[in-house]
Amino acid sequence: MYAKMLIGKKIKIAESSDRTLLGVSGQIVDETRNTLVVQTQTTRKKIPKSIVTIQLEAADKSFRLQGRDLIGTPQERIYKY
Repeated sequence: MYAKMLIGKKIKIAESSDRTLLGVSGQIVDETRNTLVVQTQTTRKKIPKSIVTIQLEAADKSFRLQGRDLIGTPQERIYKY
């Protein structure tokens, strides 16, 4: 589980039940309990956490996170994990 803040991190949608989201990449600019807002090169996309697996780049490491494990506010995640 990833308990840190996601805002500012660069991600790519690795898997999704919504084919239009596959491959979307950019920087997370906002987060709600159920969604991530990603700034791509051309637009902002609201991504439902429950249907995606994200590839997260942090430092020199790469993580794959199930979106359903990220459901909740950042504050809830810190206390949960």
